[in-house]
This record gives sequence, structure tokens and C-alpha cells, in this order.
Amino acid sequence: YDPHHLARALARFEELGASAAARDPLRIPPNAATRALDGWFEGTASGDMDAVRALYAESYSLDDRRALMRGAFDLESAVANARFISDGWRWTRTLLATAGDRLALWRILLATGEASAASEIEILELDEVDREGRIVRIVLFDPDARAAASEELFERYVRLGADGMPASHCEILRAICARDPARMRAALPDDYFVDDHRRLGLGRLASADAYVASIAAMIGLSRELRVDELYQLAVAQRARLSVARMWGTNSEGGEFETYAVWVALYEHERFVGSEYFDLDAIDAALARFEELGSSAAARDPLRIPPNAATRASDRFQQAFAAEDWDAQRALASADFRFEDRTKRALVSGDVETWIRSGQYLRSEARARIETRLLATLGDRIAIHSSIVRDTRSGDEFELERVRLVEVDAAGKLRALTVFDSEDRGAAFLEAEERFVAGDAVAVGGQAPIAAMSRSIAHQDWPALRECLTAGFEMHDLRTLGLGLLARDSWVDAMRTLAGLGSGVHVEYLRALAWNRHGRVSVVLTAGLNESGGPFEILAIGMLITEGDRVALLERYDLADVERALARFEALCAEREARA
Repeated sequence: YDPHHLARALARFEELGASAAARDPLRIPPNAATRALDGWFEGTASGDMDAVRALYAESYSLDDRRALMRGAFDLESAVANARFISDGWRWTRTLLATAGDRLALWRILLATGEASAASEIEILELDEVDREGRIVRIVLFDPDARAAASEELFERYVRLGADGMPASHCEILRAICARDPARMRAALPDDYFVDDHRRLGLGRLASADAYVASIAAMIGLSRELRVDELYQLAVAQRARLSVARMWGTNSEGGEFETYAVWVALYEHERFVGSEYFDLDAIDAALARFEELGSSAAARDPLRIPPNAATRASDRFQQAFAAEDWDAQRALASADFRFEDRTKRALVSGDVETWIRSGQYLRSEARARIETRLLATLGDRIAIHSSIVRDTRSGDEFELERVRLVEVDAAGKLRALTVFDSEDRGAAFLEAEERFVAGDAVAVGGQAPIAAMSRSIAHQDWPALRECLTAGFEMHDLRTLGLGLLARDSWVDAMRTLAGLGSGVHVEYLRALAWNRHGRVSVVLTAGLNESGGPFEILAIGMLITEGDRVALLERYDLADVERALARFEALCAEREARA
């Protein structure tokens, strides 16, 4: 390749690496981090300290976590160490795992002296490189600290973005390492599935409960249990293909390990399923990866999948129906807050206030609550339409409400807020605010969307204009769309729409994808027309944010969800490349 076609050459290299994996799936293909260490050993072997120095970023640091060597060192210390090692030391190295392109974990053996009186040092070394492939961080571990090294590899990978791995997938791996089945269950949707195609595999597990039970059984039979990705073969927006290892020690202290080709299936922010294949069935795994890469959202974008908040809500309903107030109490976090903002109630308080409200409904009216899921936002927020029915004979009543549920990271109820049905828009605004302060706080990019929704709901058109960048554009790509509108033209269009009725607001029914650059959602614009009748406009909305403002809005027909997601992925990749 010509020198300016380096990216094409690297892409071809990775493609050929995947083919090599089919021949030897336990051979871990190189990445930018392994290439950096290759350069380090070459420079050290030749004594070229200038070449060695050039491999490091100026911000380089070394964190030595070995029992007798704890400390932190800078670039000059690294070059001095390379100079010392170049003087008579021999080394062998074994690549243990990679994570993405920028991380690699090694076992390294350094030896000096004659064979009869050799001095040896064995270490585990985790290398991290920056976007330019320069070594930015090294962490050293004792050779028996593989679990700690693997955990550090994973956590560094998550901090670097984890190649789109959803937070729920990360939480599952953490929960396995923590030997915490309850934590694992809280991170999984009810319909999570496992298809284990291995000859000695688990077969089909059709629910999260069944999968967690199998992991709990393994935890019970082991002293330590870990799951590592040795390396990833391919990553798509909705699926991930990797070679994985489960390892640990059994109840008697003996070591065990098993390998699999792992296909993980996502619905963007949700981790919804796994399929496992034997190492010699890697071609079947590759084919399955390509098949599963097609979006579940494309099949039914209006299907709102469950999340941690809907699961907590389901458990609350079961406890309420059984009048199991202790079980209901156990669902709440320490800082739980209950608010009934309906006009006939206006009650707020802690978990005991919530329970007394439920006890009153059950004792006075034998009330039954029926719910319908309206929307989710991230993993921790759900909005339901809630109908409270009097089940006694005689003077029956029926109350329709909107219920907002928020859970914490452990799946405990953090807030339950009830609105009158006509205040549905307020419930969605509250959900946006809680999302920005909760799930999205560590990611960013969502606050401008919440501010835009609030401005539209309040019909504050100057505020809406201020939510948008000067170069904001709205591309309405629907069949009967508005075409291309600049900032002021779109604000005028929204003002005109609101003027044709009342109560116009925006509801994000389902976030199909979101990150620090924006969001793709199923969006409902709703309100009342001039005659007082309700209207609804459904679309796929893609929003790109810049700082504290929205820079781009694109609208698509529901049938074009794949097109919207692909466009979002491309724009995000462009912004990451410029970062």
C-alpha cells in the first residue's frame, strides 16, 4: 500500500487476522498495544533508547502494584529501566488477552546470568496506548494476580468506551467477578436468553432467571469465577463476537478453565442475549454474528423492551397484589421518595408513606392496579399508564394515572411519582431530568435534549432557540416531511404547530441508541388540536448535540429505523475521530 493508505492496510490486516482466528482461535491477533510493545523490545534489544523514548506519550505513567515494588514512575524512569534491561537481560513474553485496539495483557519472564545461576523475574504487564499508538500507561502485577490484572484490563477498556459494549453487559461481567447473582439479575432484561451450542453446553436458557440460576450454581461450586474476553473478533452496533474464557478455582482449590466463541446480542443499550460455540465451530459463530447483527429495532421499533425499572415495577405490583408490605418495603432504596402529584392527593414522603398509601387503597377499595408500559429511558427509568380499579361490588371507581419509576444502579426503587393522566407531558419531562442526572451523568450529551423538550412543552420559543446551535439544521426525511429547515425556521414551525392546539409536548418512547454525542429515539409529538381532540405524530428522531446545545435533528419514518441508526453511528464515528 502507499504510505497514505495506512488505514486501509491496517483494516486489511485486521480482516486477515479474523481469518487466521478461524484457523487458530486461541491465537490472539495483534493490536496497537501489542505493536507498541514489539517496538519496545526491538529498541531495547538494539540499545536504541531514542527509538524506545519515541514509543511513549509525554503523559506516560507506570503503576507498579507488585507486593514489594509498589510505586508510580514517569517517562524518564521508563527509559532508564529500558537501558538497564538492555544490559544483559533476556526475556520471553506471552500475550494473555487484548481489549479493543489499545490494551494488551502479557506474562513476561526476564532472566539474567548463566543458566546454572540465572536470576528470573516474572510479571504480568498491562499496556495501554493512546490513539496514536504511543504507550500512555503500564500497570505491573505479581504473576499470581491474574484476577486483578484481568479486572484492571476490563475496567480500563470500559473507560476507553468498550467499543460500544452496553453498560448492562459491563455490569454482568462485574457481577460475575463479585459472585453476586442478585446484582447480575438486576442488570438483565426478563427475556434475556442463552443458546449454548457447545457439545457440553447448557443448551437453551430462555429467561434471565434461568441464566442467573446457572451462574449461581457455578458460583456455589467454585471459590473464584471469572469471565475474560481473550480478544474480540468483530464488533457491530447490535452484536459482538469474541473468544472468551471462563476460569477460576473449584471448591477444592483446583484450577479450571473453559473456552468458547461468544456472540453477544444487544438492542443498543440493552444486553439481550448470548450464544456460545465451540472453538472449532468458529465459522458457525461468524455466520450467526452476521445474522444477529440485524437490528431488533428494525423488526418492531414500537416494541418497548423491559429494563431494570420495569422489572422493579413488576415486583412492586406483585407485592401490592399480595399485600406483602415487607416485600414492597424491601424494594425501596435508602433514599427512596414517593410523590403523588395528582390533584386529589398531593402527597409526598418516604417508603412508609408509599406503603400507607397502598394499604389504604387495598383496605378501602380492594384496589387492583393495571399498567401499560408507555416508555423507558436508559435502563433505570420507566413510565407506565396506571389504572386503579375498585374491585368491590357496588360503588366502583376507576382512576387513570401516569406513573414514573426510577431505580438506582442496584435495581432498587429510588423514586415513584404519580401524575394525573392529563399531565402525561409533565411525567416525560420529569423522566428527561432524572435521566440527565442519573444514567447519562457519566456519559453526557443528553442535557440539551432535555432542555429542548422542556422549552417545547412550555412553549418558550426564545428558550427553544437558545437550546440550538447557530448552525442548527432540521432534516425531515419522512415521506411527508418538512424537508430542510434552519434554526429559526424550525422554531417557527414548532410555534405554528403549538398554535393549532394545546398541550403540545414531545415524548421519547424508547431510546434506540444514545451516547455523549446525542440520541436516536422513537419520538411521539402529542397534544390537542383546535377542536380539543388528541393528535399524535410518531417518528424516529436522531439528535446530535454539541456542548450544551443541539446541533442537528433528523426525522425518519418508522420503517427507516435502520437508516437512522446507521446515520447516527457514522456521525458519532466522525466526532470520535476528531476528538
